[in-house]
Amino acid sequence: MQMKRFEVMLRQIEEEFKTEGVIEMNMVLGIDCTASNHYSGKRSFGGKSLHTIERNELNPYEQAFGILGSLIEKFDSQGYFPVYLFGVRDCPKDEVVPLWVDKQTGYEFLPSIDMVLRQYRKKIKAIKMGGYTTFVPLIQKAIKIATEKKKFIVLIILGDGGVTDVPSNVKAIIEAAEYPIGIIFVGLGDGDYKTNPRDPWHFMKQMESGLAGRKTDNFTFVTYRPGCDPNEFAKRALTKVPQQLLVSHLRHMIEIPKISSKKNLD
Repeated sequence: MQMKRFEVMLRQIEEEFKTEGVIEMNMVLGIDCTASNHYSGKRSFGGKSLHTIERNELNPYEQAFGILGSLIEKFDSQGYFPVYLFGVRDCPKDEVVPLWVDKQTGYEFLPSIDMVLRQYRKKIKAIKMGGYTTFVPLIQKAIKIATEKKKFIVLIILGDGGVTDVPSNVKAIIEAAEYPIGIIFVGLGDGDYKTNPRDPWHFMKQMESGLAGRKTDNFTFVTYRPGCDPNEFAKRALTKVPQQLLVSHLRHMIEIPKISSKKNLD
């Protein structure tokens, strides 16, 4: 679909990452499905819900995971993309909802970022948005995957504001620093404009500043606005990855292949 144009745009930064020694990284994606998404595009997305699905336009979520996923996909030799929805109504707050599950095997990984886009477009219209926002179960999923796969995981969390319980989320991020995981929170839309119109991302900045005592600098906060330069956004979001990958290799002895090659998946 429309992911191909991101691949072309991101060739420059792909080469820069290779120059910096990045050979292998894997992605876990979390998508915010709280009700605030319905009005968080009032100023930044023409008054539409941030999850609006249109035929000829990608919404902010699609653009953000399309850019980052198209780049990370180039460095993923296994070709798997676990995607989870959080903030879904009627889902326990300590759980996440897989975007896709194989009914026969229970397998939750999609084989390409293009398939992520297709499944997202198919499923998001039927999702009932909730109110409680937490990254904790998503981080726990990433820890489980990193431990089982023995791979460096880039956990990308896409959301439109802060979290309901800051201390528990800070604790989870600090715990994740014990594992080969880099966490990137991408702020979409207007942020928490109602609570703090002067600085809608105040709570996310506050949470980031409260992460003292970690063994690795494992958290990055960036914002994304539709229409921004894909290379610039990807570079800001993934700026810490080369160092995180190096530290993870030294501390956890994760496998880093000499040659990255995609597997053919049916």
